[in-house]
Amino acid sequence: MKILESWRSVVGDFISSHTLDLRIIKHILYVKVDADSLKNELLYSKTILLKNINRVSGTDNLKDIVII
Repeated sequence: MKILESWRSVVGDFISSHTLDLRIIKHILYVKVDADSLKNELLYSKTILLKNINRVSGTDNLKDIVII
């Protein structure tokens, strides 16, 4: 739950407002966004996002991010 709550603080209000769905299945965060350009942007910064979400949430449970 901490991981889902930390999404807005990590990505900011703009990206958060364009996020349609967040799910965690087997230590993988699935993120659905409403724009292809935003999807590409998030794919480029996936490694940094993963590191920052784990840091902000205070866990190391998240192993990957899939942008849909």
